[in-house]
Amino acid sequence: MTHAQYFFPAACASAQRSLCLKKFPVSWASLAATYHNVFYNLLCPSARAEYKDTFHIFPAMMIFRHAVELLLKAIIKDVCSETPPNNVHSLKKLFEICKNANFEDKLEKDLPFVEKAVDELQNADNGQAFRYPLDKEGNEFLPMYPEVIDADQLFKNCEKLWGALWNVHGPVT
Repeated sequence: MTHAQYFFPAACASAQRSLCLKKFPVSWASLAATYHNVFYNLLCPSARAEYKDTFHIFPAMMIFRHAVELLLKAIIKDVCSETPPNNVHSLKKLFEICKNANFEDKLEKDLPFVEKAVDELQNADNGQAFRYPLDKEGNEFLPMYPEVIDADQLFKNCEKLWGALWNVHGPVT
């Protein structure tokens, strides 16, 4: 099989920038961390200062939601010692699998926040709202939310949720 010509062309010696394209990272957690890093670079305060519009919040939140999904699957595999379900994308369902494996003690004081944050993130985006402008019936997504939101608070809450779940998982080895 030959390499792709347009999207993944092979690097040559004269290439000024080249990237090492390997298979996905070897674990759910390392892949989740990669997505989280992209989210962070899009929505951290220093990055927001560079943007003149706010539309980047949608791809940033889509990436964040996916990072949380992957991290929950990493917790299921590495902390709960179960096989993560490939066909489940609901954050609520993944979180319930974690809870059923009695991982709440690792969350300690963060459990109420994490439960509410996972619930709110799933309710805001079922996998579609941050990707498309309208639902299948032609309605706007997220009509119940204010038109202008506090980006600093959004970022802090995303980082709080990520940190709490990452602490449950522990370092990637």
